[in-house]
Amino acid sequence: MKKILVAGAGHGGVTAAINLARAGYDVTVLEAKKREDLGWDWHDVLRRDAFSYTGIDLPDEKHFGPFEPMGYYGPSKTTHLVTDTVDESIIHMDRKYLIAYLIEQAEQAGVRFLFEAAVTGPVADTRSVKGLWVDLAGVRKKLYADLVIDAAGMHSPVRMNLPVGCGVQNEISEADTFHVYRAYFDRAGEGCLEPKYCVYFFHCGKPGMDWLITNDDYMDVLVGSIGPMPDGAVEDALADFRETYPYVGEKLLRGGQTATIPLRRTLAVYVANGYAAVGDSAAMTEPMSGSGITLSMKAGKILADVVIEAGDADLTVDRLWPYEYRYAREMGDRFVGDDLLIHLVLSLTADDIDHFLNSHLITSKELENGGMGGYSFAEVIQKAQALLAKPAILPLLMKFVGRSSKAPKVIERMPEVYSKEAVTAWAEEYNALRE
Repeated sequence: MKKILVAGAGHGGVTAAINLARAGYDVTVLEAKKREDLGWDWHDVLRRDAFSYTGIDLPDEKHFGPFEPMGYYGPSKTTHLVTDTVDESIIHMDRKYLIAYLIEQAEQAGVRFLFEAAVTGPVADTRSVKGLWVDLAGVRKKLYADLVIDAAGMHSPVRMNLPVGCGVQNEISEADTFHVYRAYFDRAGEGCLEPKYCVYFFHCGKPGMDWLITNDDYMDVLVGSIGPMPDGAVEDALADFRETYPYVGEKLLRGGQTATIPLRRTLAVYVANGYAAVGDSAAMTEPMSGSGITLSMKAGKILADVVIEAGDADLTVDRLWPYEYRYAREMGDRFVGDDLLIHLVLSLTADDIDHFLNSHLITSKELENGGMGGYSFAEVIQKAQALLAKPAILPLLMKFVGRSSKAPKVIERMPEVYSKEAVTAWAEEYNALRE
């Protein structure tokens, strides 16, 4: 029986553990936190089919709610775009409840959990992972396994300490890091946003995205920055929200925590001999939103399927590569364009973004459809006039168009069958898309 070690109780790692344990594998999850401390203290979105896809029962409906239309503001707040489309497949769920539910499902499948077990790095030679170094009750131990599943997050000590010969990117740059503060405050009187979910770009002069959501019993505030959060940014955003919307209270009900999220396309290579990353450790998030629960859970199922298909064979990089290939084809490929788009937005100034919104270069059509196309002649003329009024942004747009046209060809060249030379060459092309 193959022995599997999972570093971290992330959604993707626990989902992989459930499916591998059900297939008879010896699976242990090593988690640095206490059981009761797992999960961020807020709700997040995911898709209903994250459960049916992974073979996990959908929790009772009392534990989740629907997702609603979004409103979008530019830095000046002079233009307010609203997406009217309601996607009933998207739900929101308490993250503490969700991870507790997944762990319960895993334990029922036979997965062992070791809490307060801090993974400090891989046990590895120059090109292969053999196990994990872990601190258990203050004692540093070496644990061996046939496969290490890295679900320890974007700052994973496993991925960050892999030997160069494994071919996996160690660091995720600050330019690809979304720093967020999230909190629920009381409602201080009557009042409601319209729509209830509103997003603010370059709020209070900060590169990034904030939001304010009206709920029945609380106000949900997110303050997000690409790269390090500027000093005072959270306080400035909260003060501005309270001045504009007096019903945002002062009493902290939940959250008040900060987190980091990879806001980029998936890493080019995240498998090696005896190693596979999943979730934030492989940068499996939607670049435009930072949402990653659905992607991570589905990736965990794909990884488990690939391991099971390998049978008694060693879990070498060539046998694990189908996990990457299937994930890319089923989910990851479509986010490469979003990755390029968000980096275009981040290269603009606050004034540029206001111009995009106020001149209707970006409308609810682009927000709902995720791209260009299907315009009337009058709309084309309007957008051309808006571009001519701001000629300084034309070089940025031309660069974006060039990269966007190149991206599908690079994606199509992803090797279906692993060879070191082919994968290395493809990874260089993939990583160069933003250069």
